[in-house]
Amino acid sequence: MEPLNFPPIEAKLKRKEGRTLIFDPVRRLYVTLTPEEWVRQHVIYYLSQYLHYPLALMEVEKGHKNHLGNRRCDIIARNRKLEIIMLVECKASSVKLSETALNQLVQYNIEYKSPLLLLTNGLKHYCVRIDFQNQTTTLLEQIPAYSE
Repeated sequence: MEPLNFPPIEAKLKRKEGRTLIFDPVRRLYVTLTPEEWVRQHVIYYLSQYLHYPLALMEVEKGHKNHLGNRRCDIIARNRKLEIIMLVECKASSVKLSETALNQLVQYNIEYKSPLLLLTNGLKHYCVRIDFQNQTTTLLEQIPAYSE
């Protein structure tokens, strides 16, 4: 897999039946290593090791149903009150981030009402803070630390 615009991760990899698997510390299991999973694991590692988001307060590929059908959010981060504080949508590094990808994340947020949205393909990252009370959005320079 190619290097991403995140610090390198300490990936636990193994081979099984001709497939490469990577350990997901949130789900606590090995999953097939795809280009999107490579990005997802980098985000998890960065959020937990550098920005101090607790792994125990993250969910990966959390399913929900909306007017468009069954959907899965890549990563959900919660605070200690179990309120959702960030939704993350990961794309493979070969996928150009587009308005369609951002709209996918916005659609998820209709259900979740998260104040932070992160869209990344591992090379580019867009993090947006939403102020629901004032109905404003702010594109952030960097991903906020958990304590923020």
